[in-house]
Amino acid sequence: MCELFAVSADHSIDITGWLRTFFSHSDRHPHGYGLAVFPQHEHGPEHGCEHGEHEIEGFAGKHADADERPEILREAVKASRSETLTALLAKGVAARTAIAHIRRATIGNVELSNCHPFVVRSMDGRFGTLAHNGTIFSYSPLNIYYYKQLGETDSERILLRLMDLLLQKERQLGREATPGERFSLWESEFGKMAPGNKLNILFHYADTLYVHTNCEKTLYMREGDGFCVFATVPLDSCPWKPVPMMRLLAFENGCLTECGRCHGCSYVDNIEDLKFLYMAYAGL
Repeated sequence: MCELFAVSADHSIDITGWLRTFFSHSDRHPHGYGLAVFPQHEHGPEHGCEHGEHEIEGFAGKHADADERPEILREAVKASRSETLTALLAKGVAARTAIAHIRRATIGNVELSNCHPFVVRSMDGRFGTLAHNGTIFSYSPLNIYYYKQLGETDSERILLRLMDLLLQKERQLGREATPGERFSLWESEFGKMAPGNKLNILFHYADTLYVHTNCEKTLYMREGDGFCVFATVPLDSCPWKPVPMMRLLAFENGCLTECGRCHGCSYVDNIEDLKFLYMAYAGL
């Protein structure tokens, strides 16, 4: 499958060591990588990079500042072979909030458009960013986004769905949704999407990092002084603990701000799903 990494902190911290360890796992996940560093509003973004993102119609509320745009580095190559990533890590990476991903392809070809994290921008300048470790085996509300996405992955369709639901909610309200309203909206959607599907998700929107896992021992967290780090496998010798299962969590400035209810839909690998993944992988 894939591996995930994220950090949420109340101050800029050096994440280079964790990233080096994380990206060293790319020998087992060779089909592309991505790193999103979110702006530090008091200083602005620190790292330049590429990206083309979706642009979708959004609620015409307050227009986001130009520096709301996440800084994204993605390549459809093995991370350990990337000269660009090697140079970035040699320089060092500091961030308050970041998401990273290394891909082992199942759904979608080995192409840049299928590399995580994915980004969606609404017309009023707000950005949603998502990385996913897992597979959607069946969830019909995602089907309409097949014709709207830039790539081929089910993960990109999840992001489009979450942002579309927010658009619909804000049209209904006639205003921007509050953080609590956004959380309730997306918590409900994760509960609907979870049955029969593996949903290890890192999703960033409006200075909040949303975290979800429904597969046992596939996402861990480490808490420190003013920060939380998340990874598919622990990245250092400090104590890590499994992320609470089957509920949406929200973190801001390194602190847990929302903890959803347990939806009760865990995912466990089974023979039919493994056959599906094998056939999908063989077709790449």
